[in-house]
Amino acid sequence: MSRVIKPKKLLRVFSKEIESEKRKPFTGGAYSPGESSIPKMYPYKFAGAAPVAGRGGKTASGMYKAQALIEKQKMRFYYGNLLDYQFKQYVIQAMRLSKSNPDDTLMKLLELRLDTVLYRTGFVNSHRQAQNWIYHGHVLLNGRKATLKGMQMKPGDVVSIHPNFVNLAAKQALNVALQRRAAKTGASWCANSSVGMLPYLEIDRQGLSAILVRNPIAHELQGLRSAMLFPLVKNANLCPKLAMSYYKV
Repeated sequence: MSRVIKPKKLLRVFSKEIESEKRKPFTGGAYSPGESSIPKMYPYKFAGAAPVAGRGGKTASGMYKAQALIEKQKMRFYYGNLLDYQFKQYVIQAMRLSKSNPDDTLMKLLELRLDTVLYRTGFVNSHRQAQNWIYHGHVLLNGRKATLKGMQMKPGDVVSIHPNFVNLAAKQALNVALQRRAAKTGASWCANSSVGMLPYLEIDRQGLSAILVRNPIAHELQGLRSAMLFPLVKNANLCPKLAMSYYKV
């Protein structure tokens, strides 16, 4: 099982995007003692432009590499705290499958993971919880118990909850729905976008099951780059192309 993501690390990696009910949206100034140094540590992240040569002799290429590292870490954490070698294998696979548009292919591979699809249904409040349900045998794929969180789903696959766990899962799904209502996020994963309703998934909230109707298409994958990381980040602002550039493949 993957390691638990520490809140401090999430704060550092999603420093620009993170928002929660207890904090005000970041506007560039220091609103917390623990965050006041973040813009100074990563000036290229807040400048909104291409990295330039920094102080102390740090080259532009070095700063670009650091920015690529941050984007890589963001995607690893967003998709269930993947280990570095696991994420690298997805990058290599995406490069092999598509030479013209590997970044969308990478998003597709990550979005079709079993734990990601379960997370997208809204039955759980985090990737971590989705992974725990899978590990403990509470999740069925096409009527059979699934124990591998990284299983790739195909069109027509049905993910559902084990009958012995339906009652507890229904309570959890209700809690998640109430949390999303309190956060004013609704059922969408992207603010002001129909893509966030996940048209490629047919979700049965009463039966706690979902069918992958088809594979997500290009504009949906691009829209999901701005999906929330519930409940902390309202816009993850993922950049798969920059994340892939971290590896020399």
